[in-house]
Amino acid sequence: MMLKLRARRAVCYNCRGDSMKRVIGLAQPRFMEGNGNEGVLLLHGLSSYPGVLDNIAHALHDQGYWVSVPRLPGHGTDGDDYLRSNARDWVRRAADAMFELAGRCEKVHLLGFSLGGVIALILAGSHDVASLTLLAPAVTNTDRLIVLTPLLRHLIKRIPNSVDFEGQDPDNPQIRYLAEEYWKWKWVGPAAELFKLQRRAKSAATKIRAKTMLIVSKSDSAVPVEVKPILEKLLGPRLTRVVVLEESAHTLTTDCEKERVVTEIKAWFGAAISR
Repeated sequence: MMLKLRARRAVCYNCRGDSMKRVIGLAQPRFMEGNGNEGVLLLHGLSSYPGVLDNIAHALHDQGYWVSVPRLPGHGTDGDDYLRSNARDWVRRAADAMFELAGRCEKVHLLGFSLGGVIALILAGSHDVASLTLLAPAVTNTDRLIVLTPLLRHLIKRIPNSVDFEGQDPDNPQIRYLAEEYWKWKWVGPAAELFKLQRRAKSAATKIRAKTMLIVSKSDSAVPVEVKPILEKLLGPRLTRVVVLEESAHTLTTDCEKERVVTEIKAWFGAAISR
């Protein structure tokens, strides 16, 4: 398997967005040893954190999978780190985590939420992965001004934004910290970096061979449900399972249909992509 062969050459990158600052608990990377020979790499979203995928990580670990949830550089510390990180940092950290997991497992599955879904598409387009699961992948978004961010980033760093906790506990001090440090702003530089990756992901999608599941929501205010026909066109018959939620906001893993999200993913790993 390609991943197994390339895992021996994996390196640890010193990313600009990683500093010596304290990483909050919710943003600490997760790694769970499985009892088989298959692993799942879970990738979080832009301005998000590894803990947002905890319910899925534990469900897959309970099914026997090795589970790795890395922290993307610039996340979980503060806004200054966030501004120093870029698309290359994020993809390199995800790739390192994939190779690390491949060094322990014969098969590696990818699961990405939002930005993580974009990165998962890029990785799956150049490596033989066992399967691909995409949760509200940000290959397109509702903010049409994203096309201007490569220019705007030189004029402004951030714009005030209203915070929607989307099922995350606002009384949790760590969630409040993330809201104050990250979510109360629209960050122009990181949006420009996402815009770069969107184009790469669309190109990579045409090269993917793995079976893919997509979960989107009609009520997502960040990634529109129109991402579904885009990926249907790019992936063709490789997109073998599509789930359209009705009520969830962008953070599908914490909002009102989070139990269904976990159920669908467990079923997908348990049956739909069975060996």
